[in-house]
Amino acid sequence: MQESFGEYKVLERVGAGSTAEVFRARDTRAGRTAAIKVLTSDVAIDPVRGQPIADEAFLAISLGHPNAAALYEVGEQDGRPYLVYEFIQGQTLRALVGGHPINPRHALEFAAQIADTLADAHAIGLVHRSLRPENIVVSQKGTAKTTDFGLGRYATAVAQDMAARGATVPAMAYWAPEQRTGEADQRSDIYTLGLILVEMLTGRLPGGSPSDAPVAPLIAPLVGRMLEPSPERRIDAAATVAAQLRELAATLEAQRNAPAAPAAPPPEAASPTRRPPAPAAVPATPAPAPAPRSGKRASKGVVVSKPAPPTAPGDTPAVTAGPSGRAADPARKGGQPPRSQPQRPAERPRPGAPAAPKASAPSATVWLITAAVAGVAAVLWFLLAR
Repeated sequence: MQESFGEYKVLERVGAGSTAEVFRARDTRAGRTAAIKVLTSDVAIDPVRGQPIADEAFLAISLGHPNAAALYEVGEQDGRPYLVYEFIQGQTLRALVGGHPINPRHALEFAAQIADTLADAHAIGLVHRSLRPENIVVSQKGTAKTTDFGLGRYATAVAQDMAARGATVPAMAYWAPEQRTGEADQRSDIYTLGLILVEMLTGRLPGGSPSDAPVAPLIAPLVGRMLEPSPERRIDAAATVAAQLRELAATLEAQRNAPAAPAAPPPEAASPTRRPPAPAAVPATPAPAPAPRSGKRASKGVVVSKPAPPTAPGDTPAVTAGPSGRAADPARKGGQPPRSQPQRPAERPRPGAPAAPKASAPSATVWLITAAVAGVAAVLWFLLAR
């Protein structure tokens, strides 16, 4: 294993692929950790194709976007060019998705961050050309960082050579239609970003027509414009894509925080102006029987006593019991009944209140007893008066 590349001391070998071998190294001058990619294909040292590759790499050094892995320098050792990138601690988008959809809001935010980075790169004439989930790293802070700027021409040339030999190149599944013919510009990056967005939302690349990807209706119009097969009909500005992605993310957030609609009230409580139930009907109280006249038998077997015999002048009348059983006062003049106490007027019953029960007429037994007592009293008075 190579121990150093210029001022960078190798710490470990991270991995290798068809285009490069990757090392984690320490910058002995700045004291920072870096990722070194050594280009292993002969395409990099081809006299004809190598110069455009080198020019693109030097252009990527000037890209200074927080969501792009910074390219520190380009060098050569033992006849092999290498590029020194910012080392990002995190996991690739490929590992994060893992064949399953992720949270739509997170997918839209990651895509917006990638689009922001592409907008700055396109502004300086730099096209990535090789976007795929393997070279997008989600940092420990949850930020999507795009790596391998400056390697697009080189990766495209290597993939075309492999395909010409009949090898399967997974990276070509993310290419725009025009890129397969050797033509690529900033719209090609937008097409690839649309494929990556669909994969984040569904867990897989779209089958059949990419513009008919099975995504949410809210997101489908933008995805359809990003995945237009014709570059002339495709969105041509990454900044526009980033703005629309953030609008969609804000809409999803607002829908998530919106209060739930209240449940419909039950049928009996649906009308707030429902009248209270009517009071129960009170059965009518039968009217009392009319008072009986003197000397006649009353209704219901009630007997009225006969008047006492006349008394001699100057005699004191005997004490008699009245119909209520209370003694009459003999001192009253003219035999007038005692003056009754003033009674409070009867309260008028409130509407809807049940009527108070009325006293029933005295029974026949009570009247017989009263008449007998009055007769005995009259006889005693007569005897005493003689």
